[in-house]
Amino acid sequence: MRGKIGYACMTLLAFGLFVWTNAAVTFYLFAGLVLFALIMWCANLYLAGKVSAALSVTEQPSDAEGTVFEIHLKVVNQAFFPAFRVLVQGTVWNCLTDQGEEFVQEVSVAPRGEKELVLALESLFCGRVEVEIQRLVVSDFVGVFQRKVKEQLTAAGYAYPGKAMTEEYEIDLSAPDVQNIQNRYLRRKGNDITEILDIRDYQKGDSIKTIHWKLSKKLGRKVVRELDTPANQEVILFLALSEHNGRDPEYRSHIVETASSIASDLLEEEKFFDSVIFEKDGAAYRKYNVEEIYTRDLYERRMLDGNISFRSADVDGYIRNHNVLHKYAFVIVVTDRELAGLYAEYANVRQVLVAAS
Repeated sequence: MRGKIGYACMTLLAFGLFVWTNAAVTFYLFAGLVLFALIMWCANLYLAGKVSAALSVTEQPSDAEGTVFEIHLKVVNQAFFPAFRVLVQGTVWNCLTDQGEEFVQEVSVAPRGEKELVLALESLFCGRVEVEIQRLVVSDFVGVFQRKVKEQLTAAGYAYPGKAMTEEYEIDLSAPDVQNIQNRYLRRKGNDITEILDIRDYQKGDSIKTIHWKLSKKLGRKVVRELDTPANQEVILFLALSEHNGRDPEYRSHIVETASSIASDLLEEEKFFDSVIFEKDGAAYRKYNVEEIYTRDLYERRMLDGNISFRSADVDGYIRNHNVLHKYAFVIVVTDRELAGLYAEYANVRQVLVAAS
């Protein structure tokens, strides 16, 4: 914008000199500036339809801590004359830690040619890394007149969690003293699959057979009966961070790294498990039944994709409302030190503490 204003001021100054002096040289100067602007405007309009780009991302573990991403950007010029300056502006965003940074690159591309840029980036945290090209602009060789190419590109890669240190998450899954696998359903809610465990508001997708019509009429809204069934798995895994650390990128990365390590170790010991991930700031949740490598990978990818909540209040609410302490032999809660001892009164809860590395 400053270049355009400066060029406009020069053109007006040349016109003013011509009016004042009535000299041919000032007229040629004024006419040249106007003609140059017209030619560049037409050239950029033509180039904007002939310049395109392709974006891809590759990742590989680095020798140091973290993952190295290579951003491959190919700019193609199909015009009959060169694209003197092509400005590329984009962002790199980690979906798990909600962190990003911008990058700007400028290239020139020959007629009927292409130019490839390779940008190396190291991600210190695990998570889904998205690359987005937000602006692709062609301009003249002095950079005054520009034209935006109507093309937005996105590509993504994953920085997978490394193996957490064993001493940080080593847990004892021996049978609790007061509640073991053989008697955990006795005299507990949920032992009878026809027993009503809870009443909740109707949600899209609920079976019409579960609607409690009498209570719905009394309350003025549809509510459903939630029937309990014994759990298929013996272990359930939750992730929770204190409010102070919930948005900290190091804690978010480390808690996912620890959960991934626990998941791998449980499967190696042939201990299948359930896990609940809260989404949309706790307004929704998704339950995963992890029984093999494929489902573990889906579970891990969902954590890396981000947009998940680690609020302890969501975990506490789910444990209470879904009778978790009675349905599972072991409840593993991965959390930070500010929430240490929160479940100490429950014999079947194993609390794993993480810290920012």
